[in-house]
Amino acid sequence: MFLTKNRAVRIVFFSLTLLTIITQDLIAQPCNPCWGLYPMVRQRRVPNVAVSPWINGYLEYLPPGYNPNGSTRYPLIISLPGRGTKGGGTLGELCSVACEGLAFKIEQDIPTGSGNYRFATTVTRNGQSFTYIILTPQVKWGDGESASDVSAMVNYALANYKVDPARVYLTGLSSSANMVINYMGSSVQNARKIAAVISVGLCMGANTAAAQFMGTNSIHYWGLVGISDTQCGTGNTINQSNQVNSFSPPGNPMGKYTLVNGVNADPHVIWPEIHDIDWRVDGKNMSEWFIQFSPTAGGALPATLDAYNVSSRNKQVITEWATTVESNTDYFSIERAGADLQFEEIGRVAAAGNSTTRISYSYSDLQPLKGTAFYRLSLVNRDGVREYYDIKKISNKFFGAVISLSPVPANKTLQLSFELEESQKLNFILRDVNGRNLKSWSANFSSGYASMPINIEALTPGVYYLSLQGNSFTEVKKFIKQ
Repeated sequence: MFLTKNRAVRIVFFSLTLLTIITQDLIAQPCNPCWGLYPMVRQRRVPNVAVSPWINGYLEYLPPGYNPNGSTRYPLIISLPGRGTKGGGTLGELCSVACEGLAFKIEQDIPTGSGNYRFATTVTRNGQSFTYIILTPQVKWGDGESASDVSAMVNYALANYKVDPARVYLTGLSSSANMVINYMGSSVQNARKIAAVISVGLCMGANTAAAQFMGTNSIHYWGLVGISDTQCGTGNTINQSNQVNSFSPPGNPMGKYTLVNGVNADPHVIWPEIHDIDWRVDGKNMSEWFIQFSPTAGGALPATLDAYNVSSRNKQVITEWATTVESNTDYFSIERAGADLQFEEIGRVAAAGNSTTRISYSYSDLQPLKGTAFYRLSLVNRDGVREYYDIKKISNKFFGAVISLSPVPANKTLQLSFELEESQKLNFILRDVNGRNLKSWSANFSSGYASMPINIEALTPGVYYLSLQGNSFTEVKKFIKQ
């Protein structure tokens, strides 16, 4: 049979359209796994994704109007379910993930069809509305899953979704709670990516490293456990919370725990209650508790500085630094001061804004001060909050002189010492604290080290300044006359 060109094009177009519809339907079609009561209609299955060796698929809940190319960023909850949802991340296996924990409550609609879903995906904090991105990975479960799988999921989410890195939250059930806590103890860099953590039915003893990283970095922890849980025991959760508090700032505990009097016949299974929109402790459900914490509300720092150094090279002063995490950062300010320590901004470097990878920065002072100078780095966030880092001191010998006065204070004679790279004429000016010239003179000096006495016996007790000017430098030194 022969086809006309137009008819062939229509058939190909129809085939491609049908294939697209079938493919989309496979990904988005509702599951009906949970006793036929609550079909999965609010979450999307994302199968066959190599997040880590033990995570190959996940469920995805996105805020209404979510635009992957937009500028709006959203808080993120990564919720790891227990071993009952074990699977390899295929399309069919992912349906079981929606039958447990937080993912189930996202779909639970009472009465069915009313739109009254049982997990709070949207919350309000200080008059601002937040809607979460919620990702629920499926773990294969065996003997190889670990904190590195949680790390991979966190990094994957930050790289592939419009996440506000200041509001990343972790929660895990039972064995997954172990993975979450172990992740928090795997490194301080990993811990600082998280603003707050909830463990549900923790099944291992306290992780001291996790407690230290959470407590010392102001990362809040809430441990939930059944009051009669004999499978994993209440002591694990209580001890983890107490250890977090032992590392917390005085008077500001980062950890707390709640013993849950559940309604399930198995006291270890408390997730039907604790993920519910109406289950509250101290007036807050899980979503409301999470959203309290961010860098500006007692969470992780806006930037984690990995290196910071000031050095002189090629008659320039180079300030170098690096960050491993940034959240809502605007710019870095480089400030410089002379011996009077009066800092002035000499340059700015744009910050990354939001990042979870190591970023290196540098700034070159092309016209540095002569002799001794001080440099200070500060970070300004998008909300205008400024954070200062250490002051660095440097002596610029390559400008012709390194100058010292002794003793300080002095009585009759002040000893001036300096080192010159080249022979030159030096001009000296002695001034009082009000800037008036008291004496001036000049002298020629050869290259190398020199030392000379200055008679100050005639000066009245007080503060004075000695100015030295050479071919390529001017330096002012303060001294005190007794």
